[in-house]
Amino acid sequence: MGTLSIYEATDFTIISDCLNDYEISQNDHIDEFVHKGISYVTFYEDYYNDIIDAKVRLESVQIEIYRCECSKDELIIFLCSEIYSNENYILLKALSEQLNELDIGVLISYFSSEILSQNVDFAEEFLHLLSKYKNENVYQYFLDYFSAHVGENQNINQIISTYFDEYYL
Repeated sequence: MGTLSIYEATDFTIISDCLNDYEISQNDHIDEFVHKGISYVTFYEDYYNDIIDAKVRLESVQIEIYRCECSKDELIIFLCSEIYSNENYILLKALSEQLNELDIGVLISYFSSEILSQNVDFAEEFLHLLSKYKNENVYQYFLDYFSAHVGENQNINQIISTYFDEYYL
């Protein structure tokens, strides 16, 4: 679990003035901006007490912010960068409905099976996303991954097996 922090707006360069999804309140004559998805009194307490709803809401808000504020190309750059590696899962979710064949090729080139083997949860999400694309690059990637990692994770094995079963349907 990561930690959440409150930052001053002066710490950032403002690139968007779209505040439709934010609650704006005054605290000691200072405007506070909190995304509506997590703008409830007990959010921080719930988050740090591992309340599932708080974690799900935060993830949804993060995905929404990335989708609204970043282009598809920016998201791909972030996803393929070590700097944002702690946010790979969120970035992948933000990208999930925007990818084309060329983008898939870029992601396949970056995420070798060795990189995926370091984070099984991300690997599962990544392979699930790839399974939506029926093309030779994904087919070969799955074949290579399965050959190197067969039997290591039942969920991943199922994703790949289903992909192969449905490839020609």
